[in-house]
Amino acid sequence: MISFDLSIANTILTLDARKVIFWKNKAALFIADLHLGKISHFRKSGLAIPAAAAIMNLDVLESLFIDYEPKNCYFLGDLFHSATNEEWFDFRRLCLKYNHIHFTLVTGNHDAKLVKYLKTSENDWLNRYDTLELYPFLLAHEPLDHLSDNCLVGEQKNLFRLCGHYHPKVKLVGLGKQQISMPCFHFSDNQGILPSFGQFTGGCFIKVKEGDRVIGVMNDKIYPIGLFG
Repeated sequence: MISFDLSIANTILTLDARKVIFWKNKAALFIADLHLGKISHFRKSGLAIPAAAAIMNLDVLESLFIDYEPKNCYFLGDLFHSATNEEWFDFRRLCLKYNHIHFTLVTGNHDAKLVKYLKTSENDWLNRYDTLELYPFLLAHEPLDHLSDNCLVGEQKNLFRLCGHYHPKVKLVGLGKQQISMPCFHFSDNQGILPSFGQFTGGCFIKVKEGDRVIGVMNDKIYPIGLFG
């Protein structure tokens, strides 16, 4: 299975094994934590990461544009990792190639370092928001438990939060105590956290509570692990 339809806030969302969400009714892609430039940054620091990994990110992104033909593409924060480098310019060339798509960045903590650069005229193809209301969703970067009460704007309007930041992973333990871990989508009653899209971005094991839904991703396949509780 490479995709899985999930009903959220009376809306059908398609979860794709490429670690994105597609909302068919709005022709919209949601992508979290691409971390452009991280691979080049690591390679410059001497880590043995193949340069092809950066190209793979963009190849997968283009395959999504081709397969889903979105009209809108929303990046849910941490589009960048740190400074701009060739990965960013390759990414920009790809997006401009698909200039019929409206691209929007909901800024994350890593993106904050490059706000001034993003405001330049050469980047006016990329819309930018701190959070964005797209009924019945609130698009953000950070999950609810990472915020103070005065940041909970959308929640006061009963919007369902779609976000990233945590790079969620889930660990499964078999009867023989064997273990396997994988990136996952994590849905609770009022928010959904997307897995990190980028290669070599690591992950954080989630704490699952009663009523949560977890959908794992591994080897280009998607695994609805289940409803907990």
